[in-house]
Amino acid sequence: MSGLPAGVLQGVVVAVIGGMLVGIYGAWLAARRRKAYLAGRPASVDVFFRANVAPYPRRWRIGWLTVGYGPPSWKPRFGFTRPRMPLPTSATVDQIRPPKGIREGNLFNVETRIIVARAGDVNLEFAIPKRDIPVVLAALESDAGGAWNIPADRE
Repeated sequence: MSGLPAGVLQGVVVAVIGGMLVGIYGAWLAARRRKAYLAGRPASVDVFFRANVAPYPRRWRIGWLTVGYGPPSWKPRFGFTRPRMPLPTSATVDQIRPPKGIREGNLFNVETRIIVARAGDVNLEFAIPKRDIPVVLAALESDAGGAWNIPADRE
């Protein structure tokens, strides 16, 4: 006997298996979005979003970023009556960074990256799961998705 109660060991096993299932499901969803984008359909990704001007939220809000064929847009998750908000069709990505500080560290997963972009006077920030970054960047960079300027030294 290892000295640990059987309930603790069962809890650890359940937690490990649950974590594996969540990871597999997330990878499956990311592959599905990648496949949709490559097939010519828009892809929607769960993101946190904020910007420095109205009508965009100034604090981090969760929602869906839709990219692909057509202009990018964002819709708040809990905004049932709110329509999709179109994003600038042309912007420059300044950096792709990990969460920093205590607030972002507690709000986001460590596997999240934040895309910081600007379009004129508008500063945009998207917190996106790391596995969805390639699809989002490819869609934003394409002429059909908005023609955003993305640096070559992306993460």
